[in-house]
Amino acid sequence: MVMVFGEITTSAKVDYEKVVRDTCREIGFTSEDVGLNCDTCKVLVHIEEQSPDIGQSVHGMGTKTLEEVGAGDQGHMFGYATDETPELMPLTHVLATQIGYKLTEVRKNGTCPWLRPDGKTQVTVEYKKDGGAVVPVRVHTILISTQHNEGELCWACVFGGLEGGCWPCFSVCFVCCMSAERERGRTER
Repeated sequence: MVMVFGEITTSAKVDYEKVVRDTCREIGFTSEDVGLNCDTCKVLVHIEEQSPDIGQSVHGMGTKTLEEVGAGDQGHMFGYATDETPELMPLTHVLATQIGYKLTEVRKNGTCPWLRPDGKTQVTVEYKKDGGAVVPVRVHTILISTQHNEGELCWACVFGGLEGGCWPCFSVCFVCCMSAERERGRTER
């Protein structure tokens, strides 16, 4: 089931169910085997018009200039500029995002056909104080938790698929998959 809820102010006519189904298909949710079938899943849509009070304070109901438009009443924002990366984002964020992108790439291009469309990444970096700055020293841990076909975990695909990326040397800890293997008594690789 996919649920779409919220408030919006627009004159656009949107087929939300079609957008949801097309997006699920693009992600790879195409059968119950992978957790969701984009063609048969239930899609619940409950979109209401945004409160005029919120609309007035955020975008002035179309009367504010781009410089005056606010951020809205809901949302989570995190971030800061840092010189750790060319993107001016924290190194941990950049690496985790690149790994997630690579997981999607090797799933979609068939390099790792056993991957399913649900994965998460986390990168831990060790830092040291250098004068008034904190600078990255090394990548301490990379965690990848990914949905995969039952009994089809191909470690060579994982290492080969990620090795071609931009990380010359790192250790990978597949916590989720290793825990599942231990539970089944299969720890040999």
